[in-house]
Amino acid sequence: MKPIRVKDVMTDDELEEFEELNYAVLTSATKMERNFYNKEIENLIQKAKDRYFRKKWKRRINVSYEQDEDGYFIATCSDFDGCYSQGKTLLEATENIREAIELCLEGLVENEREI
Repeated sequence: MKPIRVKDVMTDDELEEFEELNYAVLTSATKMERNFYNKEIENLIQKAKDRYFRKKWKRRINVSYEQDEDGYFIATCSDFDGCYSQGKTLLEATENIREAIELCLEGLVENEREI
């Protein structure tokens, strides 16, 4: 499987906007302008990543739950090494493991690793 890069998941319009924003960063006269354009680039990348993950991860991700001796729920995602979380309630553990899974997925894309 080929590593996924952010540019691989952008539409043609997004790629064009990405190139324009990169050029704007390079030609900006002030730090404030560069910061503005960099933020726009970050937003564009996040939008592309969000759309990709919604399409790509329509499959089920395996999560198991256990309750420890103190009553906390431990959620573990077996699809990713070291992906686990906890919560006082099952709902809280579920919300926390979703966030942990999103961070794992973002890390894979940012590091151009296979998904």
